[in-house]
Amino acid sequence: MTPRVVDNYTDFPKFENGDKASPVPDDSFFSLEATTIDTPISDAAALGNRVITGLGAEEGVLINKVSRTKMSIKAEAWRPMPCSFKVRIYVRGDGRHAVEFQRRSGDHMAFMQIYSHIEDLLDARPMLDRRSSDGLPQPDLFGTPHFVPKQQVDSSSVQVLLDMATQPDRHLQAEAAGGLANAVAVACFTAELCTPEACFAAEFCTPEAFASYLCVLRNGGYAALSAMAQVLSVLAMTPQAAACFAHTGFWQGLLDTLIAHGMCEKLKRQLAQVACCALTLGAMEVAHDAAEQQLQMLLETMKHEAISPLVRNTLSEATALLPDVPKAAHRRGGGVDVAL
Repeated sequence: MTPRVVDNYTDFPKFENGDKASPVPDDSFFSLEATTIDTPISDAAALGNRVITGLGAEEGVLINKVSRTKMSIKAEAWRPMPCSFKVRIYVRGDGRHAVEFQRRSGDHMAFMQIYSHIEDLLDARPMLDRRSSDGLPQPDLFGTPHFVPKQQVDSSSVQVLLDMATQPDRHLQAEAAGGLANAVAVACFTAELCTPEACFAAEFCTPEAFASYLCVLRNGGYAALSAMAQVLSVLAMTPQAAACFAHTGFWQGLLDTLIAHGMCEKLKRQLAQVACCALTLGAMEVAHDAAEQQLQMLLETMKHEAISPLVRNTLSEATALLPDVPKAAHRRGGGVDVAL
């Protein structure tokens, strides 16, 4: 079947009154994807049509099929990179609906951008956030959804991704950053990333790894920076990463993104939250001088004329909570000896 470009959602068949979603399978071997949105909307047809509306508003989206019996949508996207995906709606026992996005092929970050837009449209919490409230580690602090792949990423693959991140090609950087976000998400779920004994630190919390992250911060486009914000949001809660965050070169690179010309406000706020978490982490994990330097550099950035009021307020709230930061850091002793 030849795919159709949906410039207006009314051009494609819609779900109709009376169309019902299938219940979530009661099978211990079945689980919904992490890219699933829980919504209180009780009308399955209205919910499905809202999803079609959202996809129709996305530039370069091709809808291949709408199934009223399965309450599903198959589609492709060609911008910014090609990917194909399926959306299926299920009903839960309490009458709420779950909208599951399944990436079938293609670019991870393109898929995640579409998922994020539909999540915003439905104004609901992603399933991943709901799971974290049940006790699992919460890898993202700022509402950016994660795709959690089903297979582990080995050390050699991580190193390949880190090397790719240093390349000047923005497409390669986006692919690398998306892969690193996947790998960190897997580590978070399978090795309890945020615990001190987590084995991921040898791969993600090294000076070499942070040098790659810095390349993305300095040269990456939106897709790469969005994925890197996910990576750094996890590492900013990880003690092994404290010294690398405190390194002057990396810390300045992170702060520079907060005043970068042309970067969207939402992404700046996410990176500002990363900076706040890293500042608190440094207060507890690095030496007095390094923690003090981090704080002073952040305060200087807050004075920059290009910083937005929302980002400045975010940083101000974090610094207000750190009156005794240098003292805490000083008691730990030691210094920062990393080279990026």
